[in-house]
Amino acid sequence: DPASAKDHWTRALTFNPNHLSSLLALSQNLLRAHDTTQANVYLHRALETEPTAWRAHMLLAQADLLDRRNDEAVTEAERAIELGHDSASSVQPLLAHALFETGEKDRANQILQAYIKAHPKDENATHLYERLNAPRSVSVSSTGHSTSTVDVSEADVDSAEPLPPNWL
Repeated sequence: DPASAKDHWTRALTFNPNHLSSLLALSQNLLRAHDTTQANVYLHRALETEPTAWRAHMLLAQADLLDRRNDEAVTEAERAIELGHDSASSVQPLLAHALFETGEKDRANQILQAYIKAHPKDENATHLYERLNAPRSVSVSSTGHSTSTVDVSEADVDSAEPLPPNWL
């Protein structure tokens, strides 16, 4: 239950306002609810507490991506990978998504393909790759009577969900 989890982590922070695990868990719950404003408050506290916490940088990248601050999302995802090394390999799909949104589609695809090759059972990454690379069809009517189909190569990021819990 997300509400009781939020209460639990909030209560833990009353005893120790800088408890990193509580700050990260609360931020993740807020991101699931798409409350990036409040999540950012806790994430910045987490980074003040532990500037080298790769998970905090990963969650901040996710918040930036949800808020369409794509360049910042790339920076934070790259920082998470730099700090977390192999432990942060799960950040690669997030980095690829952010790169795709900045227009670096080739680099995004290279990162995502390498990640999928190393993690073939990660269905979320495979789905992301397919979604980012699938042409969309958009109906266009010039006269209002006939409709033609135009292929659009950009992914529909408006429906993008936050990282699934198994990516932490």
